[in-house]
Amino acid sequence: MRTLRKLLHLPLLFSTLLLLSASEFAWSPGSSKMPYGRGSRSEWGRDEISAEFNPLKIPGCVLWLNAGWGVFQDDEGTTPSPADSVAALWKDRSSNGYNAAQTTNASRPLYKTGIQNGRPVIRFDGVDDHLITPRMEGEFSDGFTWFIVTAVDDGQPANYRSFFGAMSAVTSKNWYFLVTNYPGGLLRQVVTENDIQIVQVVKTLSDGQSDFFVMHLCADPSDSLRGYYNNIGVTPADLTGLTWANIAGAYTEEIAVSGRMKDGSFEYPLDGDIAELIIYERPLTDMEQDWIENYLSVKYGVE
Repeated sequence: MRTLRKLLHLPLLFSTLLLLSASEFAWSPGSSKMPYGRGSRSEWGRDEISAEFNPLKIPGCVLWLNAGWGVFQDDEGTTPSPADSVAALWKDRSSNGYNAAQTTNASRPLYKTGIQNGRPVIRFDGVDDHLITPRMEGEFSDGFTWFIVTAVDDGQPANYRSFFGAMSAVTSKNWYFLVTNYPGGLLRQVVTENDIQIVQVVKTLSDGQSDFFVMHLCADPSDSLRGYYNNIGVTPADLTGLTWANIAGAYTEEIAVSGRMKDGSFEYPLDGDIAELIIYERPLTDMEQDWIENYLSVKYGVE
């Protein structure tokens, strides 16, 4: 019934939007005009977000990689990547400077334009393509929330694939990001502390599936690990049995964008595209998660 009412009001809504000036879409954290509710997609919220919102409006953004900004074909970041050229440097759009880079030319992904909803992506070959960010030591002591807009070459790959990931170089037992697409199509997040492994299966992809999707996950060390596929959530996984400081404290490593880093070595390369990756250093509220989900779904035309 709620959805039906929203649909009935759409003609009036869009005619009203045409009469509003951009200044009337002004937004700040806590604004009552923004949409909320897990799994909901407010049409009013979508238009406001596309007009005014960006991920830096929400406090705690540690990393923001956006394929529409800051992609360069050289290590120094002086020459923007033209279409179908290599991406040697993908600049962090947050203020933290965690730029993702690759110095080995053969392992650099490609910059592709006009791929999803007319927007560019970074394309990884599933062999050795990957980018690496600097260490993020101590950033995730309170948990994290991340969002990724991505597509895989095949929903059920022959080998393990990771969208991004890292493992402690000290013990090899503490993982804070490991986002994998397994043979059999399991799309999952893994958090491990001293061999205690918490797995959140977010979606089972079909054979041959290559559609773009928005996946996000929120880790609250005092509560749970909650995953979402196109803003549809799955049953949370309990995190209270872990010693979170061992995962996200002093041993936080550099992150591989495509694949994962393990004790300084690279593995699990992604065969697919990444359009955007956003990471926060805390568990976002449900409302904040909706703001980012709506922002990304509008931008990339993902439902």
